Amino acid sequence: MAIVVVVSQPIRMWLPGINRQPPALEAKLALDTEVRVASMAKGGRVRMVLIRSGRTAWDEDARLQGQADLPLTDKGKENLRALAMSLHVAGVHFGSIFCAPDEGSVRSAKLISKAAGGRVRLNEGLTDPHLGLWEGKRFSDLKEQNPKTMRQWREDPTVVRPPSGEAIADARLRIIDAAAKIVDRPLRKAVAIVVRPLAFGVLRSVLDDLPPETITAPMGQDDTSVLDRMVTSAVLRSRRELVRKELAKVDG
Repeated sequence: MAIVVVVSQPIRMWLPGINRQPPALEAKLALDTEVRVASMAKGGRVRMVLIRSGRTAWDEDARLQGQADLPLTDKGKENLRALAMSLHVAGVHFGSIFCAPDEGSVRSAKLISKAAGGRVRLNEGLTDPHLGLWEGKRFSDLKEQNPKTMRQWREDPTVVRPPSGEAIADARLRIIDAAAKIVDRPLRKAVAIVVRPLAFGVLRSVLDDLPPETITAPMGQDDTSVLDRMVTSAVLRSRRELVRKELAKVDG
């Protein structure tokens, strides 16, 4: 079993072939992929490669997108095609590709599917948080208008609810739950999950046990974010329950 998660924004992580490597190193990476897949088939561990999907016009203009449905830019498509080819060259093949239902994530998933295989499956639970009245606004403008709230957005977004939007704490639980249910499936091949940047931040914080501030940490502008991890369904379930208990305490 193996999982790839595709999201819409970059983090400086590396996936085989994204940056061109010497032939000897690429061969080693291809072999490592085979070893990982064999290991997962035996022990129930899942390879999760979290990837941010291609960029949209709002990404390039530093605007918060939330659940607004926008297409990829030409640069976003170019980055995704390069990623897809690198996966193909490294010998990665997917059985299924799960993605958020927005146009950018679906398009990203299909670009990867063309090169690395896998049936594209839409998953509502992987959708980025609904940012309400913030959607389409530049972070710099919001920071000037609401300095305290936007400081919380950077330091601990789980205590923030955008006006007319979804509480980030609720969205975090929803996204983790969706990923946990995917990993619970009887997977036989690699799987991709394509999501937007905030969903990427949520899953990254869970997989690497990072503080909430990393959910909204700024990401780079020039490539596709990738996170490659080996996980088990038990780990994701336990972290999902931990987040659920934290949320219950706040609501109580």
